[in-house]
Amino acid sequence: MRVADIMTSAPVTIDQGASVTRAFQLMQDNEYQQLPVLSESGHLVGIIHQRDCRCALGLPEPNATSCEEDSPRTSRVSPGKTLWVQQYMQPAPIVVEPETTAHEAARLMTTHHVRAIPVMRSETLVGIITVSDLLIAFMRLLRQSDAQAEKRDGNKRWKMA
Repeated sequence: MRVADIMTSAPVTIDQGASVTRAFQLMQDNEYQQLPVLSESGHLVGIIHQRDCRCALGLPEPNATSCEEDSPRTSRVSPGKTLWVQQYMQPAPIVVEPETTAHEAARLMTTHHVRAIPVMRSETLVGIITVSDLLIAFMRLLRQSDAQAEKRDGNKRWKMA
């Protein structure tokens, strides 16, 4: 199975010059946990996570995970000051190509402790693959395997000994 088979194509993105508030609202509106960040010229320059936005904006974490106080990306600023995506994004994210295997994408996520990887074809962002995408694909495979086992075991059950 390839990344292209299970990724989210044409993902919602945010410009590096946008505000963190805008990025957070975009994630909330679309029920995303992260957004690829693009430069003005449309090149991938980073990824920003909902957690990064929550920490920057001083919002509580739903799972009660605290923000790292000493991290420059999570330091809070005075109210009324605009926070920019480029200040809080994770720069130069790991990327994969559409032809990469799902297994390799899962390995990269595990090795690098990330929950999403942008999918690039040459210099163009064509998708994003997330832990949720991999889990859905895994559930489909299990369903197919269960159906085959049921069919196989069902045939044995009805045979005369």
